[in-house]
Amino acid sequence: MDAGGYPTEADPDFKEANISNIVAFTIYPMLSLFKHETTRKLHLSQEKEIASPDSSTSGMEEFVVMDYISHFQMKYVLILEAKKVSLGEARKQCFLSLKDMRDCNGSGTVYGFVTMGTTWRMISFDGKFKMRERIELLFDTMVEDEERWMADYSILVECLNVALSNGVKDPVEVV
Repeated sequence: MDAGGYPTEADPDFKEANISNIVAFTIYPMLSLFKHETTRKLHLSQEKEIASPDSSTSGMEEFVVMDYISHFQMKYVLILEAKKVSLGEARKQCFLSLKDMRDCNGSGTVYGFVTMGTTWRMISFDGKFKMRERIELLFDTMVEDEERWMADYSILVECLNVALSNGVKDPVEVV
């Protein structure tokens, strides 16, 4: 991962748009490789509304990955909620969206991530919410210390692979 010079919260002009850029640059290469290897019709959408079937709740998500099963049928695969303020704020919105996403899909386990750009958390929902421990994705010397990143931080790649592989018989190993 080549992310030297990425913007951080310490920068005076740091904005939520910076977080969205970090998220897009992080997930797009993994999503693209996964799509190619599985030939699934995954689509990444930014600012997508997920509404429950009864329209009781809804919300705009920063990033949503959808799988187009047929021309008339779509399945939500993954959501990512990015916030500048706090992971707690992102988590609240992600929980609501995961519930709506699972309702729209009919059941099963759904996956989401919350992030402030450098810190990520994976959440799954199968009727109960489960949250993985924090993943620190970026660090100051990561360009010089690729080995450390691969050993300690690449868990995000594995977590994204689990989320994308949900419902696939032979998930591809993404490295």
